[in-house]
Amino acid sequence: MKKPIPHSLAAASIMLGAFISFGLQAGESNSSVNAPTYYALTECVTSQFYDGGYDVGDKKREALMTEVLALKGQPPYSEELYRKIRESNVPTSEFMPIYTDCIGGDLYEKVSALATKYGIEPEEY
Repeated sequence: MKKPIPHSLAAASIMLGAFISFGLQAGESNSSVNAPTYYALTECVTSQFYDGGYDVGDKKREALMTEVLALKGQPPYSEELYRKIRESNVPTSEFMPIYTDCIGGDLYEKVSALATKYGIEPEEY
């Protein structure tokens, strides 16, 4: 014979499930993607540190990308999202100001410090 679940435990389970579900939805809305910003930052890191190419799934690269994206309130790095945004042909005028700041402006120092944290050096030209 199955032991019945106490009503208070069942109610707590339902409340916990609702809370987790609401938390995920709230988290998703707080981390919406700004395509020009996401594209500019991922292209900056790729051109500065991976111009010679990279392996999809490189954990250090993904961690660096995620931290750089977080500097501008973007969601964590996803290769799939990066490809979708890249293929959407973001207008240059929309991403270039952030890209320029990332490769040589105020943002450059922060990006370089994060790369150093992961032992990643800029590509030599």
